[in-house]
Amino acid sequence: MDKFRPQFPNFSSAKEFEEAQELSKYSKKHEKKWLEEYVILIRNGKYWDVDFLDYKCHKVFVSKYADDINYYRDDFINSGGTISFEDASWGLYYIATGQEYKLENEFQDGYAKA
Repeated sequence: MDKFRPQFPNFSSAKEFEEAQELSKYSKKHEKKWLEEYVILIRNGKYWDVDFLDYKCHKVFVSKYADDINYYRDDFINSGGTISFEDASWGLYYIATGQEYKLENEFQDGYAKA
């Protein structure tokens, strides 16, 4: 591992670096389509508080962690809550990226804190 770090200081292993490369390629492949989607959503008054970088990263997050999102969503629903996949995915994305403060507005709009 130490031999790998000088070449790629932001990655702890070759596997981690390869995964980042794969996600980067996936993102670049879909970027134009996602930008078109994003523009339509903005024009329709949705996600006006989300910048395109977060939107794009969220799309990658969902592609990688859809099973985990469904697991936590089902757990929340089984405990008596209601939440869409879309809302659950944004909530988990914000938590994973250290942006929990963005959830406060969502919770004030009808979701109970878990």
